[in-house]
Amino acid sequence: MGGVALAQDRKATPKPGEGLYSFLVRNKLPVKKYKQKFIELNKGKFGKNNTLLRGVSYILPNKKSEIIKQPLFGKKYGTFKQKSTNLAGAVFYLVSGHGGPDPGAIGYYNGKTLHEDEYAYDVNLRLARNLMENGAKVYILIQDKKDGILEMMLFWEQAKEKLVWGAKFRCLNLSD
Repeated sequence: MGGVALAQDRKATPKPGEGLYSFLVRNKLPVKKYKQKFIELNKGKFGKNNTLLRGVSYILPNKKSEIIKQPLFGKKYGTFKQKSTNLAGAVFYLVSGHGGPDPGAIGYYNGKTLHEDEYAYDVNLRLARNLMENGAKVYILIQDKKDGILEMMLFWEQAKEKLVWGAKFRCLNLSD
């Protein structure tokens, strides 16, 4: 359907001197994913070697929601839809802190032991999921495949192992 605008299609005009790559990035369309579709939609509207022409209104490809699977988030939260590409091209490296055997602050509630590192990890996972929902690339540096995102008011016993940049640390549980 090259060149034919549908009712739901968005249009944009390039800024002076803007090339195809910059134009797609400015319109929050990842180049690898949308370049070919953009060229197909706008067939016949380009200069030599698919250069953008000044004053021409181009059809932008419709963004599709991607299904993302991230087992680190747990069974309930591990599969979700990308809601936007607002953060497309952004890269985040997240560290929840307390890597290795340091559990952080320890408290007690209703007979359960509470460890600060578990909640810091939970907040880190929630942030990672939110960033990914908005199109960002996220690297989670401290990983625990057993924990996932916690249910509200659900308290876990201290995790026994954490994976930190590929090295396993055995946590010491003094109550054992």
